[in-house]
Amino acid sequence: MLAVRANERSAAAAGINVSRTKLVPFAIAAFIAGVGGSLMAYQQTVVVPTSYVAIAGIGMFAVSYLAGITCVSGGVLAGIMGAGGILFVFLDRVVDLGEYYHVITGVLLVITIIANPEGIISEVHRAINWLRGKVTSRSQDETPPELLSATDALSPPPESAREVGEVLLSSTGIGVHYGGVTAVDDVSFDVREGEIIGLSGLNGAGKTTFIDAISGFADAAGSVVLDGERLDGRRPHERSRRGLGRTFQGIKLYDDLSVRENVTIGTTAARHRGRPTGSGDDDLERLFDVLHLTPVVDRPVKELSQGRRQLVSVARALAGRPRVVLLDEPAAGLDSTESVWLGHRLRAIRDAGLTIVMVDHNMELVLEVCDRIVVLDLGRVIAIGTPDEIRNDPVVTSAYLGAAHARQELKA
Repeated sequence: MLAVRANERSAAAAGINVSRTKLVPFAIAAFIAGVGGSLMAYQQTVVVPTSYVAIAGIGMFAVSYLAGITCVSGGVLAGIMGAGGILFVFLDRVVDLGEYYHVITGVLLVITIIANPEGIISEVHRAINWLRGKVTSRSQDETPPELLSATDALSPPPESAREVGEVLLSSTGIGVHYGGVTAVDDVSFDVREGEIIGLSGLNGAGKTTFIDAISGFADAAGSVVLDGERLDGRRPHERSRRGLGRTFQGIKLYDDLSVRENVTIGTTAARHRGRPTGSGDDDLERLFDVLHLTPVVDRPVKELSQGRRQLVSVARALAGRPRVVLLDEPAAGLDSTESVWLGHRLRAIRDAGLTIVMVDHNMELVLEVCDRIVVLDLGRVIAIGTPDEIRNDPVVTSAYLGAAHARQELKA
């Protein structure tokens, strides 16, 4: 529920049914409200309209926000603080504060909105986290600011014998049109198991639109087949549950949640496929280690740098155990050293059995990491080949540099 509230597109990409998740809390809340109204009628023995005035609901809403609406424990605290709750009854009987309780609540609500929008319970959580840090001797001040050492980043990973498998993901005739504008036009290519496919092109070439099309976030013509199963017409969360994971160009994390909680939500798709997720144990810990996120797993993602937020996004996509993961600008926000390190991590992940389709503007990274590259220009495929073939393709050079510069490059 917190993931859907924070970002619906990201939640759907993690395998969460957004519409059902919205409906379930509405039904639960309606049920609780109905039971509460019935109990009030039995308590007061006489059912009159004045027992259900709108101002009472507004007062209860104010108490809920004051306690904290970013976590379940805030709802529990609101029940203790609300009219008829333990705190209300205590203050009413001990200091006869019942008549002024709503006035005090209103004043505290205004102060809370200005000073602490997350509510009273957030301060309780901060205190608990502080105590936990003291007990485990893991202060946030000890967190190293750098993601990796230069030696670790620049040392190439050991090459191992690797065979490319059968076609795992096939896109045929993918087209996306917005009115009279064609964003993607008849894009077709296959992705084989164990490959890293780079999707390259200038701004506006249609790379992200293509990713949206095959992951279900954009209405598209054509066909998408994953591991022999057609995904046409399926919604994003259904495609995710069948093994098609993705990240977003705008990252789209759940800022109210910690790094661990963000990544754990990513295991939703794997759970629906009946695959083990290791959601609280060794698998996630290894994933955090691989992406150098272990020092920050308990910190809210809104406190992290852009580069680390990007790595959390990648970790969340990998946590769903996808057959194919679509990475949209995974190196955005990383400097050159960190980009090289990320490329080595992606190769290690590929060698472990994951297939990757990667969009990135860092052409050097794409040429270094990818097994094959698909180049788009104005929504159409202009070249498919190995990095060496793409590097020497005059059509690609012309698209990137213009015809005049391309001729000069060829002469040189």
